Amino acid sequence: PVLLVMDGMLHRRASSFFALCAVVVTSILSECLLKPIIAEPRPATSACRTEDGKLLPGMPSGHVLICQSLLTFYVLEAMRHHLLMVALILVLLMPLMPWARWYNGDHTLKQVVVTCLVAAVVGLVYFLVFISFFNDSLAGTAVHLLEVASIPAPGVGGVTNAALPK
Repeated sequence: PVLLVMDGMLHRRASSFFALCAVVVTSILSECLLKPIIAEPRPATSACRTEDGKLLPGMPSGHVLICQSLLTFYVLEAMRHHLLMVALILVLLMPLMPWARWYNGDHTLKQVVVTCLVAAVVGLVYFLVFISFFNDSLAGTAVHLLEVASIPAPGVGGVTNAALPK
């Protein structure tokens, strides 16, 4: 989260602030909604226990959900900007967190696989929300602000693309 804040402040990237908000939303989704509802215990080898020794719920894995949803979001962002090598590297990194959570005995294989599938959907939703409301170009931002303000979009009612800043 600290790196997302620093990147957002230094480079003024909406995607960094959006990703930071996604981390918070995903954490709340996992810990406050999904884990209490599903209530599937962790494996007996897990160190994640209450003070009286009872296993905490393990489905979904919060670490995997956050990591995989952000990786999915950034893979789609990289592909949108034609950064295929970056997307490939991110895809190659995807198995690391699920493997570590399973290998350390904090989650079952089923828990990390199901969480990966859920995270892919969550990451896709985040990406669709992001591209619907944010655009990297100033012209795109201007068009969005005009639409939000109910001012005719470019090419409608005398407003042309040439009138918008590039």
